[in-house]
Formats: sequence, structure tokens, C-alpha cells
Amino acid sequence: MSNGEEEEQVYLSVVEVADMLRRTPKAMEKMRLEGRGPPYWRLGAAGVGKVVYSRADVLVWLLARAGN
Repeated sequence: MSNGEEEEQVYLSVVEVADMLRRTPKAMEKMRLEGRGPPYWRLGAAGVGKVVYSRADVLVWLLARAGN
């Protein structure tokens, strides 16, 4: 945060995160179902809403796995 202003949260689509991780959207779905992927949010109705990822959460998740 700079000058007392809150930084804007950036959200990424499944396709954008799949591209970052060099995975397919289907692989991202499997990772979500198995609890192995980065944290995500589901916007809209339960089970049918759009899945998005916080860019910050994805980067933290990646860094945590960098040593593995």
C-alpha cells in the first residue's frame, strides 16, 4: 500500500491461471477438486458460479511450492 491507499485486488480467470502454471483449464479443475491448486473464489450460485483466482494468492501458492 502506498500513500495510505489500498491496492486494488486483481482477479484472474481459470484460463489465465492455467496459462501461468502451464496447465490446461481441465487440469486446474482437477486440482481444485483434489484440493491441490491455489486458493480460488466462486462468484455466483454455488456449483455453477464463475471461478476466479486472486493474483496475490496464486503468487504466494507458487512461491510456497518453489522449493519442492
